[in-house]
Amino acid sequence: MFYLPQYKEALVSPLDKDEVLRRLNIAVKHAKRQSLHHQKLDGPELELYLFNGLVSASAFSISLVIDKPENFYPLINGHLVAAKEGCEVSIEYALFQSVKIFYFFWLLLLTIIGLFTFFENNEWYWLAVTVVIQLASFFVIQSRFRAGLRKSRKELHRLIF
Repeated sequence: MFYLPQYKEALVSPLDKDEVLRRLNIAVKHAKRQSLHHQKLDGPELELYLFNGLVSASAFSISLVIDKPENFYPLINGHLVAAKEGCEVSIEYALFQSVKIFYFFWLLLLTIIGLFTFFENNEWYWLAVTVVIQLASFFVIQSRFRAGLRKSRKELHRLIF
């Protein structure tokens, strides 16, 4: 299986679990309350949230609020555990499932096209072209994910600490 970008980290926040949850509840717009009415449409933003998603008593699944479509920003899944001196937070950043499905569909489609054109023309050139396109796609996904990861981590760390 191809390596898909993901990142895991474990943090210890000096804030207690209830305070971290309170901050998350303030900064996260619940996924079921999403509507076009609350989005920015060439005018002033009606509500100010850092993240979209779900927050429960000991876990969260969120993503950074963005102004323009960006498929490669990470989905952030976290788990909170109370500790003596604050709160332990384990976080996993990964691509959305729909992006993973589309990426594998794209790889499969390119492979089929490459094999078909190879068997029709009997030249290795066509396989090489599809492999180069697949590698370029992989590196684009990696770089875009890392850019989104930096922004998301910065905002989440600011919120947790």
